[in-house]
Parts: sequence; structure tokens; C-alpha cells
Amino acid sequence: MKTKMTVAFLILSLSILSSCDIFPYVNQPTPQPSPSVTSTQPSPTLLSPSATIQNTPTPTNSQGEITATVEPTSTQTPSPYRMQAQNPFYLENFNHPVKGCQWMGVAGQVFDLQGEARLGLTIRVGGLKDEPDFLEATTGLVIAYGPGGYEITLGDSPVDSSQTYWIQIIDEDGTVITEKYYFSTYNDCTKNLIVLNFVAEDISVNKAPAATPTVPAYP
Repeated sequence: MKTKMTVAFLILSLSILSSCDIFPYVNQPTPQPSPSVTSTQPSPTLLSPSATIQNTPTPTNSQGEITATVEPTSTQTPSPYRMQAQNPFYLENFNHPVKGCQWMGVAGQVFDLQGEARLGLTIRVGGLKDEPDFLEATTGLVIAYGPGGYEITLGDSPVDSSQTYWIQIIDEDGTVITEKYYFSTYNDCTKNLIVLNFVAEDISVNKAPAATPTVPAYP
């Protein structure tokens, strides 16, 4: 009996003593820190741009905005036409020989700066008694007084009047381009045709008035 117990004790002791080798502890290796990489170069630094883009200021005129100033082109009257020198002049009615002295009217032409007759202008005459405010005619329609001739009948007999009638020119657009020129009439059968010619006037600065055309007002 003792022998069996002794054997059992020895086996148990051996088992205890050898257990460390039979079931060793699994020890996890302690992680070692990775060797740090130390750069010999300085860490990059974000630098602010050396140049800053700025809006270029718009040049400013210290005198203020430049504005175009329209200078007057003439120191004379703005009218482009004026009555011809020595007008009106008076003649006996030759364009209506049948009527003779039973007629009175005004006639003439309008000349440009080159002395050429202007066609298509409107001639307006006013100041008539017992008539509309004015009568009108167009230059170039009565060639008896020249290529640019016009004619307006004032009455069926000559009469005396003193600066009662007036005449002016209207352009193709209907714009009045001359002042009113007043004239007189006579109760005279040799003066019942009142000739009124107009000539262009150069209204630019330092320009002399246009020469009076030599084109006759009648044949």
C-alpha cells in the first residue's frame, strides 16, 4: 500500500514540476517604438505670397469728368439766307401781260453759296388783308423769273402799303430758316411786280458774306 502511495506521490510531484515546460505561458512581445525618423531638413513653412494682386486704381481726372463742349460756329445770325442787296426792287408786271395792271404780286429766286438757284424751298408771304394768314409758293416752279423762280399773287390791283407785307423761307423739312422781311407796295402800274431774291449766307466764323449772284431775276 505504502509502495503505491509513494509511486503516486512521485508521479504527482513530477507532473507539477514539469507543468511549466509542458504548458509554457505565451508572452506577447512588448511592442517596441518605431525608430523615429528625424529629418535633417527644416519642416516646410507656408509662406504668404510675396506679391499681392491688387486692383489697379482707375485714373481720376482731378478736374472732373471731361465733357464735350459744343462751341458756337457763328457769331452772326443763324439764318442761312438773307435778302439780296438792293431788294426789293419794283417792275411792271411782265409775266401776266393780259392782266397788266390788274395784278400785283411778289416773285424772285433763292441762290446758294455758289450762286446756283435753290429748288424746292417754300416761300411764305403774310400780312394780306381779307386773306389767309399767309400764302406760299415753291422755288423752281415759275421759270419766268429764272430756274429757281417763284411767284405769289398779292391782289388784283396795285395798292399802297408801308411795311405791311412780310416774306420768309421754309426749308424742305418745314423749318423756318429766315426771319420775316417786311416790304412796302405802291399803287403804281409800273411797280406792281415786287422782286425779292434771297442769297445764301455763310454763317461760319471769320467768313465773309457770300457775293451777290449776278443771275438776273427776270428775262
